[in-house]
Amino acid sequence: MKPNTVIKKNPNMVARDIAGETILVPIYKHSDDINCIYSLNETGSLIWKMLNGKNTIAQVKKQILDEFDGPAEQIDKTLSGFLSDLKEAKAISY
Repeated sequence: MKPNTVIKKNPNMVARDIAGETILVPIYKHSDDINCIYSLNETGSLIWKMLNGKNTIAQVKKQILDEFDGPAEQIDKTLSGFLSDLKEAKAISY
């Protein structure tokens, strides 16, 4: 994925902050279609909030580097893996 890629959230995925934790819930026509919800940690919550259809991956990465300690290579790996997981869950598109 290129650093200038902009990621969009799936409008059928609703996020709620509950007791300091971000929960993602897919919205479907039938409740039988919902087989899971997603709980995000602090880093995942920050990434999710930044995926507004305007920020690039490079901007998201910079914000993570500003907020959390860690080597850039590890942050790249974590960000890439998290975005892949979100794409697989159909929570985002790019």
